Amino acid sequence: MLLSLEVFSQTPENNITGRVIDRDTKISIPGVNIVVQGSQPLLGTTTDVNGNFILSKLKVGRYNLKATCLGYNPADVNEVLVSSGKETFITLELSEQIITTKEVVISASQDKNKTVNEMAVISARSFTVDETRRYAGANDDPMRAVSNFAGVSGGSDINNNGIIIRGNSPKGLLWRVEGVDMPNPNHFGMIGQSGGGITLFSSQLLTNSDFYTAAFPAEYGNATSGVFDIHFRNGNINKNEFTVQAGLLGLDLSAEGPLKKGSGSSFLFNYRYSLLALVSLLNKEMKNDIPSYQDLSFKININTKKAGVFSVFGIGGTDKSGACPKKDSSVWKTTEDLQSTVFKTKVLAVGISNTFLLSKRTFIKNTLSGTTNIINGNNGLIGNDYNIINHDEYSYQNYRVSLVSTLNHKFGKKHFNKTGIIINSIFLRSNIKTQNPLNGILTQIVDVNCNNYLLQFFSESKIEFSEKLNINAGFHLLYFSANNSFSPEPRVAIKWNMTPGHSLSLGYGLHSQIEDASIYQFKDSLGEPANNHLTPCKAHHIVLSYDYLIRKNLNFRTEIYYQILFDVPVIRNDYYSTINTSGGYTSYPLVNTGKGRNYGVDLTLERYFDRRFYFLITASFFESKYKGGDGIERNTRYNSNYVGNLLIGKEFIIKHKNILGLNMKFTYTGGEYYIPVDLSASVEQNNEVLDLSQIYTKKLTDITYLDFTFTYRTNYRKFSGVFAVQLKNLLNQKAIIGYAYNPYTHNIDAQKNWGILPNISYKFEF
Repeated sequence: MLLSLEVFSQTPENNITGRVIDRDTKISIPGVNIVVQGSQPLLGTTTDVNGNFILSKLKVGRYNLKATCLGYNPADVNEVLVSSGKETFITLELSEQIITTKEVVISASQDKNKTVNEMAVISARSFTVDETRRYAGANDDPMRAVSNFAGVSGGSDINNNGIIIRGNSPKGLLWRVEGVDMPNPNHFGMIGQSGGGITLFSSQLLTNSDFYTAAFPAEYGNATSGVFDIHFRNGNINKNEFTVQAGLLGLDLSAEGPLKKGSGSSFLFNYRYSLLALVSLLNKEMKNDIPSYQDLSFKININTKKAGVFSVFGIGGTDKSGACPKKDSSVWKTTEDLQSTVFKTKVLAVGISNTFLLSKRTFIKNTLSGTTNIINGNNGLIGNDYNIINHDEYSYQNYRVSLVSTLNHKFGKKHFNKTGIIINSIFLRSNIKTQNPLNGILTQIVDVNCNNYLLQFFSESKIEFSEKLNINAGFHLLYFSANNSFSPEPRVAIKWNMTPGHSLSLGYGLHSQIEDASIYQFKDSLGEPANNHLTPCKAHHIVLSYDYLIRKNLNFRTEIYYQILFDVPVIRNDYYSTINTSGGYTSYPLVNTGKGRNYGVDLTLERYFDRRFYFLITASFFESKYKGGDGIERNTRYNSNYVGNLLIGKEFIIKHKNILGLNMKFTYTGGEYYIPVDLSASVEQNNEVLDLSQIYTKKLTDITYLDFTFTYRTNYRKFSGVFAVQLKNLLNQKAIIGYAYNPYTHNIDAQKNWGILPNISYKFEF
């Protein structure tokens, strides 16, 4: 069909539409001048009374825009893509001028350190949807894309998108989607984890989002390592648009448009269905492990004249994975040949929010939401009689109802305050059985049916004393009803713009996080609660940051940090600590005597995407230590010591209307620490036994990955198409991610990553 289409000699055209708002109050700004920089004659427009604007009939390509308005600092947005398939919508945020000065100040044309959240000062980064799609190896997954930032690592297992921030466990990350704290919005996520195989929503829905690696603002709680604050964009308010994408990983469908033309209200939804079975044809190692998933995401935005703006949003998905044992005993060589696994999850989150203006400087936002996370599965081995014997069975159901209310007030040009409350009602049902090693019988170790409350209060202020000095100070209070524990947490960050292009920032924060609710309900052999006394794990974050804007599109940043973790749940007189877990449950009584410390330096040199070229170079060097219940200091599991990334990409204009994109990523990271297997003891007991004389003293080999992405966008008159080839792990490095005892061969087998993971797709926009 595409080959038979008539070719038009005229270059296709489309529009850039958008909205300009106040950075603090989010109120629309009328009368803002929007111009296309470098255009001859000069192209421009002005925002209407609702802050909306439209730049019509622009030829396909990329454009640099500038917004100016009396009383506000100018704002630039560069390399805005105009394609023939869909209109481009952008949101511009302007900050009020504090002092008018004649001093010449070098400012970034697109400052990635300026986040969506106006309260962020340090260890924060704005994250665009273009980066999710552009970065090689990301596969349109925002979790994999942020692993390229300094201080962040994807870990040894490339099949999992969980991230390690500055040596902390992946479970220390807070997910927030549309203002709602989420349990884990990922496919194939295990109990208590923050990662999985792939995020539950498509990048088609995303707009600019924020990512924090330390000392985050006071409105974020129940997290000790970082925050990923995801925002969905609004649908097109002018016309209906559609996207169809098909590839080796699945089918992706989306639609958007106005609910009623001229109303300013819109809808946006996206549906994905996986076709991972096709990948197994190219990768024989997946033939016994073919996961499948599907998900649906949506956002409906409704503008009213008197009641404010309503948003109805939701994400939901199901997935299934497993492994079937080989029924021919003559080919049995490893435990995987005998393994039977079934794993199923369901995740659902829906919410409704209302933003209401009380005055020109005050607005209140209320959000009511409900989330569901259901995990079921079992693991077993096929016996000599070809019957499957389950080693464990688990059923986990987590339901949460949340109310978030924030009052935002701008006292003047220099002072903005945000105060709010978060109420979570958590319903948990969990049933876990595991095989008793003495008699081989499945024994129930967790049987939970409970309801707890997690209450959070925060208040924070941003005060800009001058153009050179601003401060963010706040306070967060966390209360958990399972053990009536309180955690008061002060936060403060200061930024000093020393000279044009140079800034210095200092931040401190006390952060805490509760464990999965099932841990607090564990009962000892007498049936008595053993962990209901546990308080949240806590961490002091101290960060010093220096930024140097070398040129308008070239920035260097370094951050030095020190983190002190305390009140960490551990097993008394044992090496075990929740610091070294990525989630899950434990069937032991715990105490809050564990400690930890992380310290290091992050380096970033970035050329922002400009003139169709960018690069990002990051390097991190760190140490991560902990003390378990025995008081001995050791390496944490995640102490890989160093990680470096090099990303580079270039776009080429073909025939004045089509775009060829080439992107590459090179990653080098240290291996994680592990506990070796004691082979002789394992053979004697015919079960894996760890060598506790070498706890986290052995390190996995360093890992090198090379990813490559090729895209070609073809712009026709009324639609556009994007052909993409994404190759992850191009060097086919099957890195070792651990070791396990093989009871069949009585050897220790290395567990390895899959090799090269290809994804070929075609996207059709109209």
